[in-house]
Amino acid sequence: MITKIILHILILFPILIATASSQSFQMEWDAINKELDSGKIQSAKPLLDALFIKAKTQKNMPSMLKSIIHLAAISGRTNEPDDKSIILTLQRFK
Repeated sequence: MITKIILHILILFPILIATASSQSFQMEWDAINKELDSGKIQSAKPLLDALFIKAKTQKNMPSMLKSIIHLAAISGRTNEPDDKSIILTLQRFK
């Protein structure tokens, strides 16, 4: 009986941690999108930088890639990520 409880805890714990982390990233993306939607591009840039570093630390690949694309789009002239702006963004975070 005790081993079943421990087994359930060991199975559910990583799922709960992943869910909490995912919600944390979603809250940060909501804040970034709010800044971008209101036209505050320069104030969104430090938020994107911080989010990328957090995603890299936690090995959250979807948020890492999304951050790179957003940063590249912000640094590009046409607000569309081009090859050069993506490469420059990647070099900043080596």
